Amino acid sequence: DTIVAADGTSPVTLTKQSAAKHWVTIDGTGTVTSLDSFNTSSVADTAQARYTPAITNAFSNANYAVGAIGLLQSGTDFFFVTLSSANMPSASGYEIMTCGSAGGQNDIDRLSSIAHGDLA
Repeated sequence: DTIVAADGTSPVTLTKQSAAKHWVTIDGTGTVTSLDSFNTSSVADTAQARYTPAITNAFSNANYAVGAIGLLQSGTDFFFVTLSSANMPSASGYEIMTCGSAGGQNDIDRLSSIAHGDLA
């Protein structure tokens, strides 16, 4: 029931496989918190509608792939979730920005992101 390395005892290392190397689910309202995560040391509330997860074990460079999706529980507006161009990704983190279809930047109830790439 447990996947182990070829030596039979060590855990499997996912550094060169295509599995997600980082993911986080964020409560983006009030005091921003991580609800659950993998390879995430913290989440900063950078500004209104901007969230910056800090990656515990850095990627080998800033060219990893990030996908994100958000949920707004009230209202009729829907949101676009994107990487922020104001703070370009680094090997150890990135900034996510949420923009409403009506043009405003508003905090979002729940935000999830995932990253794929090679760890350093």
